[in-house]
Order: sequence, then structure tokens, then C-alpha cells
Amino acid sequence: MKKVLILSVLTLTCAISARAGSVVGDNFQVEWDFPTLGTLGTAGDSGSVTVPGTWTDPVYGDIIQISNGQIVFTTYAGGYAAGSFNGYVLTDSSETPDFSSFTLASVTGNSLPITPGLSYTADSLDINFTPTGVQNIPSESGSAIYTFDFTTGASVPDGGATLSLFGVAMAGLACLRRRIR
Repeated sequence: MKKVLILSVLTLTCAISARAGSVVGDNFQVEWDFPTLGTLGTAGDSGSVTVPGTWTDPVYGDIIQISNGQIVFTTYAGGYAAGSFNGYVLTDSSETPDFSSFTLASVTGNSLPITPGLSYTADSLDINFTPTGVQNIPSESGSAIYTFDFTTGASVPDGGATLSLFGVAMAGLACLRRRIR
């Protein structure tokens, strides 16, 4: 009986922790902010994407692909005008994944002369293409591909999933107990 109980607890723990740290299936709100963080740059220049998925900026044509742990951003813009913030805010509206890092992994193509400023909170990732407040214009025309990596902390699973898994484990224990008698 002890072995069955231990096995049930381990199964329940594995099932709960399997979801922790993942953003797959989450819905991200994407917003272009300019000239300050929190100010929508252009009406209609926002949207949402379910991970893994792709969002295309309806105004400038920039493409944002979000997967678990990575964002690939393709910019076709001719640069970014001066402002304290000119870039994108990606907010996980499904849960709070507890972002714990956000870094620039690589840049290919016609990159901007100023490296984007990155910041994060528990539920959002910010990409600021004018971190110094001055305009950021490439020396030549053409697209650039920025790859960003992010990590999440162990998130607390939602109550419904936890309760259903616990219910299944308890039902299994009840069946085993009847079988043993």
C-alpha cells in the first residue's frame, strides 16, 4: 500500500510540474508603444497571438514569432524615431509565467546601430528599439532578424487542473484500496 501511495504522489507531482515554466498555449497581447512605454503608437497597432504562433504588425509589417523560450522578430522598418520608448510590449494574458530572464541571442541581416533595450516583469517582455532616446536608423535598407531568448520561473498551476489531478489520484487510491480488500 505504501508503494502505491508513493507512486500516486510522484505521478501527481510530475503531472503538476510538467506545466510549470511553459508558455505553450498561452495568449500573448502584442502592442507597439511610442513615444513612451504605455502609450499605444498607432491605433490598431496591437493584437494577440497564441504560443506557438506568429503576429504581423498591421501597420509596419514587422513579424513576431513566439515559441516556448524564444521570440524571433523580423523588422522591415526603416528605423525607429526618437522617443523614450519605441518598440513592442508582449504580455502573457493567460497567466503570470514569472519571466526570469530576457536576452538578445542573435541578430542577422541589416541590424540597427543601437542594440535594443530589453526589460521584463512577471508577465510581460519589452523590446525598446530606442533605449537611448534617440532615433535608431540602419545604415542600409533591408530587413533584420532579432532572436530573443526568455526563461520563466516555476509557475503555480491553475487551481482547476490541480484539483482534477488530485481527484484522479484519489479515485485511483480508492479503487486500489477496494481491490486490496
